[in-house]
Amino acid sequence: RKIKTRNGASYVAIRAWRRAIKQHQMTALKAIKKDSVENLARLAGPECAREIDRLVGAQTFKFIVPVPCGHSRAGKCLSAALARAIGVELGLPVIIAFSHLEQKGSSHPKKNVGRPSMKLVQRVPGPALLIDDVATSGDHIAEAINLLKAAGTETFALAWISGERD
Repeated sequence: RKIKTRNGASYVAIRAWRRAIKQHQMTALKAIKKDSVENLARLAGPECAREIDRLVGAQTFKFIVPVPCGHSRAGKCLSAALARAIGVELGLPVIIAFSHLEQKGSSHPKKNVGRPSMKLVQRVPGPALLIDDVATSGDHIAEAINLLKAAGTETFALAWISGERD
């Protein structure tokens, strides 16, 4: 676990890429995401739910909100699938609070600078658990955290994977 901060917003990451094999891990994750985000989410969801329970308690939240995906096709968003799997584990409803950010091109942070801003389309009564699958630069999850907080929603954010380790 690691607490990360970006643009004034903090989130917890429970996994990190292994530096020596990061490219291989990223390639493998992209291939899995193309085929079966639901199966991957069913495997990662219980791990995330256990970490949430250890960190702050499973009953701390009323709702789960996924960070919107931008480069995933409709129905292939790992953040949304992961939020649903965690919701099943914790017995919490999932609110799709952000509009989908349909975009083409690379999700690499240097190439993703021009992506459209997120739009909060549904009010979320807090406290809410915000879920992201992979927080690369942290900009995307920070934007979601800041939008929810600006709307008055108490928010705790978790990314399944973020950063690197040896």
